[in-house]
Amino acid sequence: MIPQHIRLQLKQCHTVNEVYHLLNHLMFPGTFNTYFANNPLMLPTSILKPSKMPIKLEGIFELAFRVITLLKFHGHVGDIPLNSGKKAYCYDLHHILKNIQNDLGSSIQRLDEIPTTNIEKYFYNKIEKGLSFSHLSMKLFKIKEWITDANSQLPYFLRLDESLLSNASVCYKINAGAQEEERHRQVLGSKRTPYPLDQLKPVLEKAMTYIKNYSEDVFLVVEQYKYIKTLTQAKQKTQLRYHFANTTHQYSEPDLLKFQKLCQSKINRKKITTTHLPPMNAMKKLEGACILIVTLMTGMRASELMILERFPVFRHDDHAHLTRIVRKTAADEGGEEVEMPIPLIAKEALLILSKIAQIKDSQETGPLINTTIMYTGVKELSHASYIRGILKTYYNLINEKNPPTPHQLRHVMAFIIVYLNDKDGLELARIFLGHTSIKMTLRYVGHYNLYYQKVIKDLEEQEAKRLLLVISKEIKEGHKLYNYKGEHIMNNTSFLGSYVEDFADLLHQDLLQLVQEGELAILQTPICLCIHDRSNPNEMACQRGFNLDSFIGESPQPARCEGNICCSSIFTEQHIKELKKQTQLLQDQYPKELRERLMQNTYFTDENLEEMTNPYTKIIKKYDEDQGRVSNG
Repeated sequence: MIPQHIRLQLKQCHTVNEVYHLLNHLMFPGTFNTYFANNPLMLPTSILKPSKMPIKLEGIFELAFRVITLLKFHGHVGDIPLNSGKKAYCYDLHHILKNIQNDLGSSIQRLDEIPTTNIEKYFYNKIEKGLSFSHLSMKLFKIKEWITDANSQLPYFLRLDESLLSNASVCYKINAGAQEEERHRQVLGSKRTPYPLDQLKPVLEKAMTYIKNYSEDVFLVVEQYKYIKTLTQAKQKTQLRYHFANTTHQYSEPDLLKFQKLCQSKINRKKITTTHLPPMNAMKKLEGACILIVTLMTGMRASELMILERFPVFRHDDHAHLTRIVRKTAADEGGEEVEMPIPLIAKEALLILSKIAQIKDSQETGPLINTTIMYTGVKELSHASYIRGILKTYYNLINEKNPPTPHQLRHVMAFIIVYLNDKDGLELARIFLGHTSIKMTLRYVGHYNLYYQKVIKDLEEQEAKRLLLVISKEIKEGHKLYNYKGEHIMNNTSFLGSYVEDFADLLHQDLLQLVQEGELAILQTPICLCIHDRSNPNEMACQRGFNLDSFIGESPQPARCEGNICCSSIFTEQHIKELKKQTQLLQDQYPKELRERLMQNTYFTDENLEEMTNPYTKIIKKYDEDQGRVSNG
């Protein structure tokens, strides 16, 4: 924290020079020893490496930026941003001040002279460019924080007018928009596109096969590359070909095997045009396969993977347990240790990456990920986007499209964990993701809501079409439909000739339209069909427990339907024949005495409270009566 006597003196300053003279000896905490007047600022990236941020402000705007940032980083204005959050804070504040400076010029003497119109112009411009209200709300909060927390600590010429935002109509628009976006996220997740699971499965299988079968081949190639980098450019290709032609090792990796055969053939050797390409591609494929597996199965952010130490220590019981450092959501910059079980294939991938890194720089310690061996010398990476680039390259090399981002892979596994664990799924996913709250995890899983709602809707529509054809066929063949909804459709009416076809086709068309509009659900239960009106709770009695008021948007569950008492059920003649068959099988299978004893414990009644021994007696009886009339007719 800034000493209190300096903060008191700051309030008494009257000029820009007085402020610089007072604060020049202070450093911005967590910025690699950047002093107050330094330019550029050295800000931490997501992998805690320094990143230069030049200050392109002038006069009072530059001073205001430095003072507010200094107070913020020392904890005197709101919460201290952690790690890469410092960079995000500085870029937002700098961008706002730069736009105001461009409008007003650098000759302004006091910041309370900034008119509300400039603030409105800035934010309305961002709205027109399509920035989300949630993002704009965070920008707006930086100005609010300046007024509420920083003003009282600043000299008068650096204070903002307290009415600057209260008179700005754009503030209400942004706040309302941000609230609406938050409600939308709670239901549907964020706008991030979820990665299709069906596309990931074959790629993951290829990755697992590759690291199991070809790791040793690639280790030898990396060793060779490390050696030839000590040679002149002219000798590198010659040495690489010599190795493949004369090594006693028989390569099995497809590209390396093909290249080895070319190098060993005096006739075909001349056909080699790209000496470096096959071994380089093999190295990229192994690294990409390992990163795909590790990112998916450990839940690590790209930034966490970049700073993970090579040859991590695993704790073993029934599984291998990996401890990683989560910094993004931790309470302080030191981060929080999270231990979690990982599959053995993920452990194997981590050890392979460790060995590749060790071969590259001859060190047993250091970051798990460093630059590819193609560079002269191994470079220390400064940005987590390197991971995304590796995944893109891997997908290109195996001829697959649509490479996932590391973030999408986290979403995929979080969804799978929740889906497979009904009881504790959300809590397990929270631990997997390294989140501090279930709410954050719900947003991740919510990314799949729209995707799966569409899939489920399409499947329901396909199933409805199939079942409607069953109903139409029954009517066209002159068969009756039984129970509440079946009798309602038939309306005790019999059709003859072409009227049967017309009625069946119209019924099919009308019901299908209602299904497509989401007002009707048609499903198959083990003993009947059910047609549910989603908007009528009384027709969804068997589905109680989901939503008592409206079932629009909900999917009825066939297991909850009780056909004999459900007002939405339809029994075809084939259904009733099957019921009669099952009843006869039960009668044949169990002794009469046992059946009579068991039935003493169970009572069924019809609507007239008359006792029945079979819940489907009424339906079967009605069917038998109709069949009797047909045979007598």
